Amino acid sequence: MAQFRVTEKARQHIVERICERLLCKGLPSDQTTACCGSSETQGEAEGLLDEALAALEDQTPVGWRFTQHPSACFFVSLVHQCQLAGTGQVCSDHVKLLGVTVRESHDGRVLREQVDQYALQALAAGECQTGAVPEWCEGNAAALREMSKLYLRDLERADSEIVHELRTAYAPAEDIAQRRHSNDVVLSAHPHTMILRSMRVTSTRAAMPNALLWRGDGEGGCGLRLWVRQGTRWSKATQNGRQAPMYSLFCPMTSHGPSFGDARIWSFNSQGVLRCLEPAQLQGAAGAVWSKPDDYHTESYWALPTRLDVLHMDLDYLIREQAHRVTARDVALWHVVEQVYQLAFASLGLAAAPAWSRKTKEAER
Repeated sequence: MAQFRVTEKARQHIVERICERLLCKGLPSDQTTACCGSSETQGEAEGLLDEALAALEDQTPVGWRFTQHPSACFFVSLVHQCQLAGTGQVCSDHVKLLGVTVRESHDGRVLREQVDQYALQALAAGECQTGAVPEWCEGNAAALREMSKLYLRDLERADSEIVHELRTAYAPAEDIAQRRHSNDVVLSAHPHTMILRSMRVTSTRAAMPNALLWRGDGEGGCGLRLWVRQGTRWSKATQNGRQAPMYSLFCPMTSHGPSFGDARIWSFNSQGVLRCLEPAQLQGAAGAVWSKPDDYHTESYWALPTRLDVLHMDLDYLIREQAHRVTARDVALWHVVEQVYQLAFASLGLAAAPAWSRKTKEAER
């Protein structure tokens, strides 16, 4: 059974977003508030979330990764039959559960505790508020170096647990900023991708779900079934700037892995409209079951973020997108994590050591 985690705060947030973006979607603003606040709607949203979590835990293999992207952020679309506001008609719509996959180990948990501790010290010293960080770093150089070593040990651990955390529920057309930005950066270096960039294809790719929770064609009394995206996407390039729908193959998932005997083609467009089109056959499935050497994993395992990396991504999003909510403690945490990162990069020869670190080393000689 795979590990899925939802904090109590995140759970309430997801329930609210399911109400707003799925169950009460399309209502006038004055009616939306009443709809989202009703106990009936809240209960339905909670039931959907509980059912989704149960399906994900039961049908996802241990150690499964929903994406190979280094951010490890993924979308699972919860497909649901909804009644159109004011019409009495029923249509199939979806809301996207946003999650992140994390590597967790003892080293990572110890490191996170130390980062919290030293962030409080930096905050008490007032260094983070003024930006005058070198003096504080010099005074804590030994501790920061030890934290960077602990971070590198955490990165190379082969026995980490794989945990999936659900954070929020997005509307159908919303994308994952980390995935869109990195795709933009990769494509921008190549002129022959200009049409794809003008169509904002990276945004649509970053919005397409990695997996689906779907009851099937009948939508009757069947429970939610997990379907995972397989292989490459099909797209169309045009100069008119309009993103044509993308097509992708989804296969049912079991606790032992994908089942390739019941594949379906789904379409997804820039407005977030998701449609099941037709059955399909999977060809050329790649994979192997073998007695791998000890401590070996696929490269997608090593690319998964650790607990410290997820903290850094959360802080980066907060500072960029919700600066009005940033607290002094957030700034202190960011400050400490950045110093740990700089020392880790320097120890691997990927960047120069920070000036304060070079100064303290010279003083120690």
